[in-house]
Amino acid sequence: MAHRDLPLLLLVAALMAGSFLFMKLAVPAFGAALLGDLRVVAAAGLLLLWQRARGARPHFVRGVRPYLLLGALNAAIPFSFTAWSELRLDASVAAVVMATIPLFTALFGAALGQERLGRRRWCGLALGLAGVVVLSGAQWLSSDPLTLVALATLLVAAASYALGSLYARRVFAGVDGTSLTIGNFLGAGILLAPFALMAAPAAAPSTGAIAALAGLVVLSTALSFRLYFHLIARAGATVATSIGFLIPLFGVLWGRLFLGEPLAWPMLLGGVLILAAVRLVIRPTTLEERFGGFDLRSTSARAAASG
Repeated sequence: MAHRDLPLLLLVAALMAGSFLFMKLAVPAFGAALLGDLRVVAAAGLLLLWQRARGARPHFVRGVRPYLLLGALNAAIPFSFTAWSELRLDASVAAVVMATIPLFTALFGAALGQERLGRRRWCGLALGLAGVVVLSGAQWLSSDPLTLVALATLLVAAASYALGSLYARRVFAGVDGTSLTIGNFLGAGILLAPFALMAAPAAAPSTGAIAALAGLVVLSTALSFRLYFHLIARAGATVATSIGFLIPLFGVLWGRLFLGEPLAWPMLLGGVLILAAVRLVIRPTTLEERFGGFDLRSTSARAAASG
């Protein structure tokens, strides 16, 4: 990656990490299902308007059902589950836990026969598991049991992102990134709509909650995805690895600066272990892995990108 791409790389990571901050501020007012539905529908609308302004239109080439499944795995489940978990967990903790997405991608890729797990990657998976255990913190066991449920919910969201990435690579190969993102969001919006209607808030959201929703949609979903695809086109797939490392760091920073969240040692140590595990799992070791095999970096970072 050229030095001229570094500012854009940092901007994309900062915007993506902001999703955890915006969700933390908006989910108490909207609820997890409605927040997720508003997020994907509004982001899809913005991307459609952007394409129309360029004189282009999305190309949906696989029928409705594949987009519904992609939307469920890559947006509806992870967006709503992550939002719900932030009712119990700090935004910075959520950002660090979601760094496990490449670990799940490697594990599921091996189970589906799309990836081989050597000794180094098995060590990475074990190290990542240790990081999650440390991140949970012994103090959570004595305070609120629902925090452990929230942590498990985050891990389900990360696993769903991983499956969605593998599914997208297999089914939507050759589809341009913007069209794929729009189809993904529209599919998720359809699936979340019934739950959003059933869980409509009793009171009107505050101005601050609406502003957080706007930031989530415009900055951390539509704009960040568009800049991400532009960055990949300019700098290549290795950028995805860098973003995967930077998002948790920015997530911790935003939680500390804007929400006053504490930097407890379990979070710091667990985050270091998880990031080290991701490095072990996604680093290619052979020319076949680097150029001809299944590329974990390009599939997992897009999932981590959207919180």
